[in-house]
Amino acid sequence: DIGTTFEIDLENGSYNMTLQYNEVGELFTIDLVSIDDDTHKILGEPLIIDRQLWGWCTYPWLPPEQLIPMDESGQETEINLDNLGQTVKLLDNSLGDDSDDDD
Repeated sequence: DIGTTFEIDLENGSYNMTLQYNEVGELFTIDLVSIDDDTHKILGEPLIIDRQLWGWCTYPWLPPEQLIPMDESGQETEINLDNLGQTVKLLDNSLGDDSDDDD
């Protein structure tokens, strides 16, 4: 839910994440705050379809997971109030990176 903070356990620690919505800009953002050290935070990261969260940043405390808002069917081109949580979901794109293709 928008404005609700939830705790998420990732590979290198636990974080609080808060989803925000800017009505004027029609833009979702997410705040990430480390539970272990609240000085480790990034606020207002925009959710853009198929773009990795915090991919621009190299802070060593950031989770190594490649969290990406995406529509697995490939139909959606933007994130909006109608599709977020329905067809567009925050997925870990780093899962399955080590697949073997013997064809």
